[in-house]
Amino acid sequence: MALNKPTSIQVIHAGADTVSTEIINIKADVQQAQSDITEITPVYTVVAIAGTLATFSYSAVDTSDGGFSLTMPASPSVGDVVTLLDYAGTWSSNVVTLDRNGSNMFGLAEDHILDIGRLCISLNYIDATQGWVYG
Repeated sequence: MALNKPTSIQVIHAGADTVSTEIINIKADVQQAQSDITEITPVYTVVAIAGTLATFSYSAVDTSDGGFSLTMPASPSVGDVVTLLDYAGTWSSNVVTLDRNGSNMFGLAEDHILDIGRLCISLNYIDATQGWVYG
């Protein structure tokens, strides 16, 4: 037996002297939500040389030819995110140094070393005190 799925909901707003009705189209809202999710699928950029990371970027960092430094974004805002992954599984032998670029990392005024192979991390900017932390 097939069930009929609702395609809309009737919402009744009751006030002191009035009643109004609003019809919400469920199918259209679900289709829009699915479209929005598709639009935010991350696309990784392979990075094999030193440079500055952009906020809300996805970087596949390749240290096959040797380690190097990546500079965190300047003047980050609360909620900024940077995502990094070890493209070739070589961070354990060819490390990535994250230059803090003036912002704290994990509550410290120190650069951070990525030295675990096959790691995939997101760094979130929380505030000026903690700075960038794992997300």
